[in-house]
Amino acid sequence: MEIGGLEADVWRILKRLGEGSAGDIADELHASRDLAYTTVSTTLDRLYKKGLVERRSVAGKTGQKYIYSFP
Repeated sequence: MEIGGLEADVWRILKRLGEGSAGDIADELHASRDLAYTTVSTTLDRLYKKGLVERRSVAGKTGQKYIYSFP
């Protein structure tokens, strides 16, 4: 299965963190790429749909959010 450059960057950051939300990943990526939170969230969703990451729903300050990790 092929993944794109942004997916690979997001995957590497998540691997280093162990688990995290789209906001966590976006914060880490901000130093090298100026991406919107929604772009990171969409990228994580694609990785989830490809079966490369897992996610669980948790309560956040403004509602439900996903925490991503590895299977």
